[in-house]
Amino acid sequence: MLPSLPPEILRLIIAHLSTSPPTLLALARLTPTLHALALPPLYSTIALTIAPRPSPQTPQYELLLRTLTSTSTSTTTYPSPAPLIHHLTLTLPTPTAPSHRRLATLLRLLPNLTALHLHAGRDGRAAFAPTFLAQNPLTNLSELVLADPQLSIPALAAWLVLPALRALTAPTLLFPINPPPMSPAPSSPSALQALNLGTTCLAPALLAALLARTPRLETLTIAVPTGGGSIRAAVAEGLAPVRGTLRVLRMGEGEGAPRIEGGVDLSGYGALREVNLPAGCVFATRMPEQGAGRERGTVVGLLPRGVESLQIAFPFTHSILEPPSTALFFYGSPCSSSTATSFSTAEPQWKWAWMADLARAKLEGTLPALRSVRLEERIKQPRGFVYDRIVWTPPGELAGVFEDAEVELVVWLRGIKGA
Repeated sequence: MLPSLPPEILRLIIAHLSTSPPTLLALARLTPTLHALALPPLYSTIALTIAPRPSPQTPQYELLLRTLTSTSTSTTTYPSPAPLIHHLTLTLPTPTAPSHRRLATLLRLLPNLTALHLHAGRDGRAAFAPTFLAQNPLTNLSELVLADPQLSIPALAAWLVLPALRALTAPTLLFPINPPPMSPAPSSPSALQALNLGTTCLAPALLAALLARTPRLETLTIAVPTGGGSIRAAVAEGLAPVRGTLRVLRMGEGEGAPRIEGGVDLSGYGALREVNLPAGCVFATRMPEQGAGRERGTVVGLLPRGVESLQIAFPFTHSILEPPSTALFFYGSPCSSSTATSFSTAEPQWKWAWMADLARAKLEGTLPALRSVRLEERIKQPRGFVYDRIVWTPPGELAGVFEDAEVELVVWLRGIKGA
């Protein structure tokens, strides 16, 4: 009965079964019509592991390669399914030169690939390089994930020649003491729009050299660059090539990075709409045990006029809400107006003046597009404890200012409970 249904009905049924490869494979073996309809969703997304050494069973890679290259049997000739593969996820547990060659061989056969996710183990000696582009330039590849601990900035830059690449993620980067120089920039600039460099702290000059190849970049996720000087100068140098195009900036504290102190000036980034920063890039502070005085620069002056969303991540030790004691803050308890100490040196009677300044800037037209302010406490979880996120309730005066300005204010704290 199933083969006799109209093609439109069959397509709806197969679309409903697209998450079940065994069912699609069974359908493809029934009739030529079902074979033609079931094969595209069956091969659209492929995930496999390239084994580091021969195994008793035929490796996944060998089976897939045999399927892509063998297009006929003793009785039937059929087209290769290679053009049907659009999303490929590859895992190399122990990257070696032979496994890199096998990967390059496979990618040469996939002309319509749109997304490639490459996951390599930490035991490899060299990053996988796109040496196959002469045979297959991957003109349709728009999404690339390179989870490779051996990946360096020059190796990453080699992938930017892909003409359709729009999103690139490299969560871990190898940062040697003496990094090799990058090859000359290609004649045509990259069309990349979103770049995620994870938590690797890069020198400003190296970051700028990479971003100079991405003049259309709109979304950037990085760790705060560190170069031995001030954070403000490091960010200005590293982000200079995308100053006019960047719309979304997400910066975090890199792993093993020194303590971040000093306001980062983003007021000149005219296209910037979403800003996500660690507290150290916004405030210059001192720990409570170093004295009660704090240097609180204005947050409004650091932001571009067109910003719509501001998010600040703060650690437990930052005391961004200025509670009466670290114990109350540790448990996520909101501060009462009668016991909390002053947050602003300019307005002692108003504890959250810097927050209110943001809402007032919206009312006064300094930040006319602002619609969301979010603060989130980041805390590492020691063994034996589990943390629940809770929402801090702002005092009535502060909530009223944000309500008048039609700006959403959300503060997430993390309570603690015994595991």
